Amino acid sequence: APTLVVIAGQLSASLAWIALCAEDAPDFIATAPATRAAIERAKIAAIALPVAMVMALPLAGLAFASPSAALVALGCGAGAGLSGALLMLWRQAPARRGLVLRRHSQSKLVALMEHWLSLCWAGVTAMAALGHVEAVAPLALAVLTLWFARPARNPAISTFTYR
Repeated sequence: APTLVVIAGQLSASLAWIALCAEDAPDFIATAPATRAAIERAKIAAIALPVAMVMALPLAGLAFASPSAALVALGCGAGAGLSGALLMLWRQAPARRGLVLRRHSQSKLVALMEHWLSLCWAGVTAMAALGHVEAVAPLALAVLTLWFARPARNPAISTFTYR
């Protein structure tokens, strides 16, 4: 179950990076007759669908062996996937497609946070599947990490950047 959660988180973050940072014309998308929030929700849905399709068969097998572990893996996998996608959404650096590899290599802190979130969610999964109440600790670490990664409401207050 924890392995499935890590795969869901990493796959989601990778797809989010491609969907958010590798677009050819972010200025063209900004002129679309839709709100930014609607565009971002559509991108998150486009990221979630392939992840759900990849995870469906292993989760079905896990449900056959242990329904409670499959339920925990489903919930934590969704949390890990959403965490990875939100991290990329909040810390994206759109530019020309030709510079995609260079942009991703500049963001070491975001990559570390992405891996850290996957490990936190895997810890939640392992502890919750075994019935330990201590699963709250890695969940709190994941939420705290996302809280620190969120965009600043006032850019003048932000003390550091990720790019």
